Amino acid sequence: MNKQASLLRTTVVVKDFERQVSFYSDAVNLELMKTVKIPSSRISAHPICASNLGSTMTLGFMQSGGQTMLGLMAFDCEVLSGQGNLIFCCRSIEESISAFVDAGGKVAREAKVAQSFDPDSFELKKSISFMGLDPENNFVEVVQFLD
Repeated sequence: MNKQASLLRTTVVVKDFERQVSFYSDAVNLELMKTVKIPSSRISAHPICASNLGSTMTLGFMQSGGQTMLGLMAFDCEVLSGQGNLIFCCRSIEESISAFVDAGGKVAREAKVAQSFDPDSFELKKSISFMGLDPENNFVEVVQFLD
């Protein structure tokens, strides 16, 4: 049987759902498409839910260009955040740095020419990228391919 797999989305756990929605809307132009609240007891296989069965999870789906890219998970119990590693492509690295900082991100490495993995060709391509942290310390890299 030949089945193709595809990535549905990358999801990160956040403490402040509204702040993170605002950040990713402003920093990389994602749009919140839907928010759902789910009792933890319905997804008890998730480690946070399993240890907090009386809690509720809020899950938000953010899109760009009609493609779901990012899920944000917030819980009404105490959780750790800052574990995500998110990589975005952009058309203008200068505009992206400005939007990232204006939205509350912290640049950890200024933009520099490098090679980044292109998921369309499965090859390393010449790029310029910067690295930083979102308001909850998730690692974010923004890449502009130069070819």
